[in-house]
Amino acid sequence: MPNENFGHDYRMKLMQFLQNPDVVVRVSDRINDMTRRDFREIKKVLKVLQTRYGINVARNEVIIGPAILPNQQEAFYLVTDRIHGLSLDRKIYKPEEKEEAKQMLHTLYLGIAGYLWDVFLEGGEYIDDITFSNEQFVYGRRKNDTKDAIWFTDIGPQLMVVDPRSGDILSCLTKLFEMIKQSESYLGEQFTETKEAIFTLLGNMPQDDQDYWKVLATRRELGDKKGT
Repeated sequence: MPNENFGHDYRMKLMQFLQNPDVVVRVSDRINDMTRRDFREIKKVLKVLQTRYGINVARNEVIIGPAILPNQQEAFYLVTDRIHGLSLDRKIYKPEEKEEAKQMLHTLYLGIAGYLWDVFLEGGEYIDDITFSNEQFVYGRRKNDTKDAIWFTDIGPQLMVVDPRSGDILSCLTKLFEMIKQSESYLGEQFTETKEAIFTLLGNMPQDDQDYWKVLATRRELGDKKGT
């Protein structure tokens, strides 16, 4: 099965309610069977990210209502909570935040790695935006939260579909390590434990597996000196 992009140009427009600035709305003026199906499937995948892999996902509700543009009868309104904070590619950590932030980042990156590894083994649909960059994640809190957390905030991410053992997923793991490297720089801390845990995950593949050497090459490329 070739790599296929289920995402579309939805002509997204970012808005907010004047009465409630703590909610963000993104509008898509393209409604057809494919976009309806996309949004349903994306919602399922986002739930899996949160429940199985421990990745915080901002509320993601889809509402169909009257269009705001001419020549359109209906539109999708994607509603999510605004996370008050900064994206990980802009966050500068205070000394008192660093210890907790490092643990949260460790949990996040391991969750992403576990998700990608399962997609690698099983194939199927996945959200490739999750390793686009640290920009997709915000360190902060919703209006009524009492503590900061790290949130995946991409509204309307794209679904891709791949065969099992796709090299595309190994490329996503490479991007994940780029995200980790950036967080090391911003936090002033090495994520040695995080990277070792990911190498251990990838090292669970038996040596007689046909894709063992392909995975081993990726481990070595990412800096796994114990990879044999």
